[in-house]
Parts: sequence; C-alpha cells; structure tokens
Amino acid sequence: MFDTFVLHALIDEINKNVLSYRLQRIISPGPMSLILRFRKDLQIFFSLDPSRCYATMISSEQKESDSPTPFSQYLKKNFQGARLLGVRQRALDRVMELHFLASTPTMDRVELKLIIELMGRHSNIIVTDAQDMILQALRYTPHLSESPHIVRIGRQYIDMPTGKENPLTSELPSSRYKEVGGFTPKLMRLLPERIKEQSLSEITNWLLTQHDYALYVDEDEKAYDFHRFSNDSIQYISYPTISSLIEAYYQALSRRESSGAYKRRFEQIINTRLERVERKLQKQRQELDQAKDAHHLKEAGDILFAHLYSLPKRAASVEVHDFYHDRMRVIELNEKFTISQNAQRYYKNYEKAQRANKIIESQLKKSQEEHERLEQLRYELSITEGFSDIREIEQALVAEGYLPGTGKKSSQAPSKPRKFLYDGVTYLVGKNASQNNDITFRQPQRDFLWFHAKGIPGSHVVLQETEDKVTDDQLLFGAKLAAYFSKEPKNKIEVDVTQLKYVKKIRGSSLGKVTYTNYRTIVTQGSEEDIFLHEKK
Repeated sequence: MFDTFVLHALIDEINKNVLSYRLQRIISPGPMSLILRFRKDLQIFFSLDPSRCYATMISSEQKESDSPTPFSQYLKKNFQGARLLGVRQRALDRVMELHFLASTPTMDRVELKLIIELMGRHSNIIVTDAQDMILQALRYTPHLSESPHIVRIGRQYIDMPTGKENPLTSELPSSRYKEVGGFTPKLMRLLPERIKEQSLSEITNWLLTQHDYALYVDEDEKAYDFHRFSNDSIQYISYPTISSLIEAYYQALSRRESSGAYKRRFEQIINTRLERVERKLQKQRQELDQAKDAHHLKEAGDILFAHLYSLPKRAASVEVHDFYHDRMRVIELNEKFTISQNAQRYYKNYEKAQRANKIIESQLKKSQEEHERLEQLRYELSITEGFSDIREIEQALVAEGYLPGTGKKSSQAPSKPRKFLYDGVTYLVGKNASQNNDITFRQPQRDFLWFHAKGIPGSHVVLQETEDKVTDDQLLFGAKLAAYFSKEPKNKIEVDVTQLKYVKKIRGSSLGKVTYTNYRTIVTQGSEEDIFLHEKK
C-alpha cells in the first residue's frame, strides 16, 4: 500500500538520486497525473487518481496529454529549469514537499515549493513561496467550506490536521492503531506478529529503518499489496528499490484491470458470434430436413408417368394410385403444362433439391466446425490467467477473422502451459490452441500419453512418459487433469487417452483441432483438491 511509511522511503530515494538536479521538463500525461523530468532516467511520477494515488521514480518515456490543463501550463512556466534544493515529508503524512530554486522572467532568483498531497480523493498539488504562502493550486477549497485545511491563493499553507496521535511519540499498544496517524488495517495485517507486540512508536521507528522492499503475492503469484518491509510468514517477491517496487505493483494492477476489460470484450465478441452461428445452424438443419424430404418429388414424377395414358392431357390436380405406399394420392399440377411436362418438372425439382442437399450439408459442416471453434475459444478465455494469455486469445480472434488485425507483431512473451508433477512424472496442460498444438506435436517422444475430454471443448493434456512405464494412479491423474480442464469441470465425464503418435492434425482445420485413434476411455472427475496441490510453478 502507498502510505506514510512508503512515502518516507521514496523521499529518501529521491534525495539520494535527484537532489541539485535541474528540472528539465514537466509532463502532464493526464488531468490527474504529473511527471517531473530531471534527466531521461530520473523522473518523478505523481498519480492523483483516487483509485490509485501514489508517487514513484520512473525511467520510461511518457507522452504529453493532447490537452494540457491551465495548471500544468502554470507549472511549466514557473518550474522548468528550476534546481531541486530538497524533498521532505510534511508532518509524517502523505504529503511531499519539493523545494526549488527558480528564476523569474526578469532573471531574479526565487524559492518555490511544490506540495503534493497524496490523499486519495482529497489529493492536491499546491505551489507556495518559501514562507508557505499559497501562489497556485490544482484544487481550491470552496468558499462555504468549513474545512480546517483551507487552500486559496494568498493564504498560508497549513498542514492537514489528522486528529490522531503522532506515530513517532505514541506509546499506545498496536491494538489501538486507529488512534495513531499513518496506521491502517491493511498495514497491521502485513506486519509480522513479533513486531505487533511493541508500542506504536516502536513500530513506527522500526518501519522507518526497513529497506526490504516486498511485493506480496497470493498462491497464484498475483500481487495484492506491497510495503517497505518483508514478512516471512507471507509469500512475497523482493525488489531492490522502493520505486521499482511501487512501479511493479501498479503495473501489475493495470495489467489485471486491462486483462479484465479485454476479457469482457472478447467474451461479448465470442458470445455474439455463437448466437449467430446457432441461429444459422438451426436454419440449415431445417433446410436440410426439407431437402432430404424431397424423395416425394421423384415419386410424384414416377406415378404421373405410370398413369400417363389414363389421365387427362391437362388438369389442376389428379387423384391416382400411389404404388409406393399402396394408397390413393392427390398430385397437384400446373394446368399450363401437360401431364408429361408436370412429371418432368417434379424430376427437375427433385434434382435441384438433391444438389441443394449437398450444398447445405457442406454449409452445415462449416457452421458446426465454427461452432466447435467458438466453444473452444470461449473455454480457453474462461481459463486465462494473465495478460499474455489474453493477448494470445486476441491473436486467435484476429486469425479467425473476428477481430481486425493491427499489422503489428506482439512484443508480449508467449505464455507457457500449466505444468503438474505427480508421483514423479510431469504433465503439461495447454491453455489455448497454440499451447495445445505445441505440447501435442512438439514432444521429444511420440509414445508419450495424450488425454482429452471426450466430445467437448477442453485442454490437451500430455503425460511425459511412455505407457509401459506409467502406473494406474498416474494414468488416472492425467484423466483428472483433462476432466477438470474442460468445459464440464464439475461433472464426471469421459476422457480419451492415447499415444501422441495416434493424434493427427485435421488438414484445413483451425490450430489445435485434431483427430485420434487407438484410444481408450476413462470416466472420471477432477477437483481442485486433487489437481492444484501438484501444480509446478
């Protein structure tokens, strides 16, 4: 979390790296963000977005907003070229003060302060002179407000009151942390138990000496918090600097949010296309039923020719004996044509229906294949875990023509299949069509075992061992993996298992689509308790 103590560490880092540098450029990427560039590799980034309010040092290039705000224009006019004299934290709060020595248009030297309040929805940027007199601000206090923290031009800047005890001097126990500034429930949950046994002033002094920058991750190695200290009872990843830690956390957060947005978009594309294909399938099946029912047209022609000389030359309809079904039948005719010509018309309509039958069967096959591919894509999207997985789904949608291509090659490293280790053998589980293709057709031995849920979308599973060496338990675990990583993970289903050499690509079909022979079927069900205990990260 970006709190008082993390800001304290960041200010130390800025003072060590940026002090005495001149401010080359001020960049405003958006209305709620600001970058102070001292050198290409020395930049301070501020985000005042209430959902992610933080500051950090960055080295990556950022673009200027197309419509800079008047406040950012004011900062550029008054601060660009100024020398940084010092950075400090005000009142051990989430407030950073940057002290500059600037020049006026008449080349007079003037000291200016840039005060950054990183307070969530109350965040602000305030410009003051050396005596803390407010000169300009991003936000001003409304005139009818009764706030004790007034921000208006010409007033003295006064630190925001917290109504809490000073964390440096408080002797309260950790159980009363809510009464002391800087302490939050999230911080208390991260603190090691042995540290929480001390008073809050002792905890504060301990925190201010910590430099083990830790990104806390869950069992799936997804970042959920960070701080300047580590806790060995919680899983974490160490970073060399506080800035690299802050940047890693918020980049992971952005990727996760971006992945969620992409995932929802792709779900909508796939579901919309599936609905269209299902409507098309229904119509094609009806047309096929009608085309297959065309035998009665040929029968009508046969019956008319058989009774040709006993019927009138022209009629609107005739009732004749149907020798196919041994009953009387009424056959509709066109009076413009003779009986012989009507019979020929029935034959022609029959031949037309037969040709249509072949066309509809071909179209129906294509629609069924598209439906299967879309169902597989929907399954693959449901098991995506990270941004690289989402990108690979996007590439598949582009390849299938459901999304327009950008013409650019992805710089994203390809994701890797899941790996499981059970009873001494390794299993690979594909998360998408590309991975399914790779683990199935790029194995060093073609007598490894291959598993797939029968007749439904699912992942390819490869057991990297030959059949003569596997035990029944190892075989069953492979089937459980294929059952769990399928469209029906909660049901007991049939899983086919064969050797890789009996699995073949279907020519002209989409990536990952295969046919196989020489298989046997195992009925089983996978569960999280059985599966994820053996996943190898």
